[in-house]
Amino acid sequence: MRTPGGKDGIALVMTLWVIVLLTVVAMSFSFSTRRSSASTRNMKQDTQAYFLALSAHEEALAYLITDADPLVDYIDEQGALRTDANRPAIAGIKVLDNATVEIRLSDEESRLNINRLNAAALKRLFSYAEVPEDEIQGLVDSIADWKDSDDLHHLSGAEDEYYESLGYKPKNRFLNTPEELLLIKGFKPEYLRGVTPDEETPQAALSLKPLGPLLTVYGHRLNVYTATPDVMRIYGLSDADIAAIQTRRQIAAQQRTGLLAGTSTPGRGRTFSSYFRIQTLARVSNNPMAVRITAVVQRVFRSGKTELKTLYWREDFE
Repeated sequence: MRTPGGKDGIALVMTLWVIVLLTVVAMSFSFSTRRSSASTRNMKQDTQAYFLALSAHEEALAYLITDADPLVDYIDEQGALRTDANRPAIAGIKVLDNATVEIRLSDEESRLNINRLNAAALKRLFSYAEVPEDEIQGLVDSIADWKDSDDLHHLSGAEDEYYESLGYKPKNRFLNTPEELLLIKGFKPEYLRGVTPDEETPQAALSLKPLGPLLTVYGHRLNVYTATPDVMRIYGLSDADIAAIQTRRQIAAQQRTGLLAGTSTPGRGRTFSSYFRIQTLARVSNNPMAVRITAVVQRVFRSGKTELKTLYWREDFE
């Protein structure tokens, strides 16, 4: 009679352990294979999404470079940017067989160039955002000191002695992005992004309007056919000028004839643009990862030809 502790029992235990080990190895190999396959599939879809976004960007470039009416760019009744009245806007979402692609085309000269706003316009800008009155002059002076080349600070501004304690020095030239304002004395993040209601936010601050969507660092003048009334007012146009411009824009939208470049433009500004922001977003199948390309291009008319120059480029996976 064999006892449970005999050789057969030991062999059975060893056999069971071998089976367990082989099972673990097989499961690990299967998991590794599935993970590798998923990684390869995701990489393939990410690559497809990237080139779809890039293709959409090229489509937007082609739209800008084939503008038949280069002296007028305007916003149509649907709120889309149009370069002329004889073809539809390019912005929108396209649904393909296994992907979605979105194009957003906007006019940088419908925004306010933070580098070119004078003190009066900066005060109107911060008043619009409902920045506390006792902080506005300090912001205006600090922005001037950040941009100017000397080391003499304005009354409420700041120069090297202030910024050195923070580990950097003032730029002493124009800003490269609106986000650079966050480095300037007194400028708070909520001035750019606005304030959203939450339990910790004082009720008095809930009305703070975001400045980010209003600002740019490109362009020299404002396109009054693409700018909003608020932007035109901050820029310095009178209410009468803004009303006249709005009337012309509404009539043109109703008649679907576009806006005539040969007519005079009320107020200070112009009717066409040289700087555009192109944003494209592409996603393949059910892949949660999307590819976004953001670019700012300058359009130049030279010797009867249109040229485009890329000034800003950013790629994001989100």
